[in-house]
Amino acid sequence: MVFIDYCKAFDSVEHHAVWRSLLEQGIEQQYARLEELLLQLHDNVQTILSNDHSTDQKRSPSRRSNQSEFFSAVLESVIRKCSWDGQGININGRVLNHLRFADDFVVLTHTPQETEQMIQQLNEEGKKAGLHLNIAKTKVMRNRFADPSPIRLGQAILENTDE
Repeated sequence: MVFIDYCKAFDSVEHHAVWRSLLEQGIEQQYARLEELLLQLHDNVQTILSNDHSTDQKRSPSRRSNQSEFFSAVLESVIRKCSWDGQGININGRVLNHLRFADDFVVLTHTPQETEQMIQQLNEEGKKAGLHLNIAKTKVMRNRFADPSPIRLGQAILENTDE
């Protein structure tokens, strides 16, 4: 298993990648375009907070507040572009090659070679959408029967963990 970490996952998603991902996943163009416009507007918005006991405070909304949904859409498109058919682990006759929740992502494989191929492809496709793997926080976990060969991403060797 490789636990993937993305650098500033929610903040790094490119607007064009969100729009393209929504279109690829069947969202009608006028709605996808609206989402793109909202993203652009979001970057120029300020909210004024006020209550009875303090002065008004201006603040810009965090990109993170709505980027988690967009990150998921972009990551879905990235995964669809990866050629992972037949790769992964077999569980009751079904092949499972990854698990994900929000920005948490785990690649499941049998061999170091398969692992390297899958994470390299994930990294290449992700970069096209503005997603960058955080190599320092991406970790490999193995069971006692697994091949102990190092897992590489480019020139870097990924760190092993047991937790």
